[in-house]
Amino acid sequence: ISVLLTLFVWQESQVSRNAAAEIKTDDIPGFRQYVNVRNGVLQVKNAALMYLHRDVRAKAEFVAASQYLNEEYEKLVPLESVKATDIEKMNKIKHLYQSYLKSVEQAVLSSYNPADEAWALQQLEAYNSDTGKNTEALLVAAQQEEYNDALKSNNLQESLQDDLPGVRA
Repeated sequence: ISVLLTLFVWQESQVSRNAAAEIKTDDIPGFRQYVNVRNGVLQVKNAALMYLHRDVRAKAEFVAASQYLNEEYEKLVPLESVKATDIEKMNKIKHLYQSYLKSVEQAVLSSYNPADEAWALQQLEAYNSDTGKNTEALLVAAQQEEYNDALKSNNLQESLQDDLPGVRA
């Protein structure tokens, strides 16, 4: 019985040692790389959001963050490709982040330009400050003229049909 008990304890300690060695060599470096990949994803998202908030420099930051993400993923693959399920998981992660990068490039970086939006806002402001104010002044003057015509008119029917509708607007 004591020999069997000793063999059982020895086998359990071997299993524990093997698990500890695997954790030491596999799980900790893999965990660190997962964190680095996650940081790369966050950098990519941050750059895309900054670009949408009219920061033109964020386009270059997006490209750099995408490269960082790819590099960190490539470092993760050897650490997490031991089993078939790990390889499948790595392929799914790669597919997800690459489709995200592609959709951001198509939907944001190639179709939106903060410089164009800034130009359009500047043109709109110039239009509102120049043409818009002139148009408003002209409309106010026309409304006052219609009102004055209505007051001067001796014909009530003409005032109701011609002058006063212009005043209501």
